[in-house]
Amino acid sequence: MRIAVKYCGGCNPDYDAQAAKAAIEAVLGRELPLWSEGAPPEVCLLVKQCRSDCFAHPEQFSTYRTYLLERENEIPRVGAAILEGIRELERRPKGREE
Repeated sequence: MRIAVKYCGGCNPDYDAQAAKAAIEAVLGRELPLWSEGAPPEVCLLVKQCRSDCFAHPEQFSTYRTYLLERENEIPRVGAAILEGIRELERRPKGREE
């Protein structure tokens, strides 16, 4: 299963995106590679650092589920949601995606 992280433009940051990524990685127990165009992962974490609308259509960044982190205090909730989404995806029969 492929999981990746994509950052907003960082134009007006309210918190440290790298620290947030590291905290999510600690919850997941794995490193998150950067998102790359052309090969969307099954699961994507979008790290949005301000109130700009950088990710108007977040669903386009993954083939199964995309999670949006907008505030530093959401790290525990978003980390737990990603873990649950990974578990759901792993339980699905191969070849069946939403």
